[in-house]
Amino acid sequence: MEIEFELEFEDWALFVIHIGRTDPASLRLARLFRFGFGGIYLAFGIFAIAAAMYVTGVAMVMLGFAWMVLYPRITIARVVKQLRKKLSRGEAASILGRYVLRLDPQELHAEAHGARSSIPWNLFTQVVEVEERAMLQIGTFKAVIIPLRAAGAREFVDTCSAYIRRLG
Repeated sequence: MEIEFELEFEDWALFVIHIGRTDPASLRLARLFRFGFGGIYLAFGIFAIAAAMYVTGVAMVMLGFAWMVLYPRITIARVVKQLRKKLSRGEAASILGRYVLRLDPQELHAEAHGARSSIPWNLFTQVVEVEERAMLQIGTFKAVIIPLRAAGAREFVDTCSAYIRRLG
């Protein structure tokens, strides 16, 4: 069985965002920044109000709450901006583009940018589907991303899932 598709910027960005939302270390760091900085703003605001600096205090309290609410959106926007910079500098050329994947009972074969590789099924840890993309994960930070918009992608991913469950 074989599938051919174009891996686009949105596919790549979604995978990077998915890692940030699911990796335990990334989640801990995000919580630290979100609630740590938000808490600092709140504490300064409360101290300012207690010191009769009402305008400053209220502004700091509002900033603390806004930080805690908006931090996830700000983070996603920053990640996308960083990925776009990599794209503009040509650093994503080896990631984006045309892929051909072929599977057999022992391995998944990939061809992209004139290079070929094979990945044994036992290296895959799980299959995750997020927003019309399937990610055949190899640990936390690596995956084969398959856009489900590609012809035959659903059947291909289902077959890969069966191999991973059986041999992974």
